[in-house]
Amino acid sequence: LNAKSASIDLQVARVVINNSGMTLRNNSDVTVADIGSTIVLGTTGSNEENVVIDNDSIDIRSGTTSLADFGSTVRIGKSGQARTEITDTAISMYDGQGTPRKRVAINNAGVIAIGGASGADVSVSSTDEVVRIDNTGVNIFNDSNNFTFVSGSGMSVFSGGNKVAQFASEVKIGDFEDDT
Repeated sequence: LNAKSASIDLQVARVVINNSGMTLRNNSDVTVADIGSTIVLGTTGSNEENVVIDNDSIDIRSGTTSLADFGSTVRIGKSGQARTEITDTAISMYDGQGTPRKRVAINNAGVIAIGGASGADVSVSSTDEVVRIDNTGVNIFNDSNNFTFVSGSGMSVFSGGNKVAQFASEVKIGDFEDDT
């Protein structure tokens, strides 16, 4: 609306209202906001940031690629790439490999797992190439038969599934089957 001439200036911006909702377009006739059953704020061209609000989440996007999603699962980072995901029961962090793998897992019981074998996701029960912290202590796993366990009572070292060392009120190294 041009106040001086009491006319509508179509070169500035315009609002279009129809059965689908409302659209706001800039002076280049590019949609900068679209409000209907889904709300899009910002332009959706290549590498242009925008926000999409729909019935189950809010997405922060570059063009049409979601950079972050805030719904029942919160995702920060592109889906299928390095990212962090948060649900009501877990936090997960993924690396940026060609096939992203979960490298950090934290559950709602406070169990934490960090690391993980090549080509596999880490979980709070993983035993391959992982550091796992739970209510009993800290496990540092090479695999399920070769690991170190540290707790408030001391530290035990296992090799080939056998305890080979214990550091506690008593220090033992070697054969644990014969205590004589």
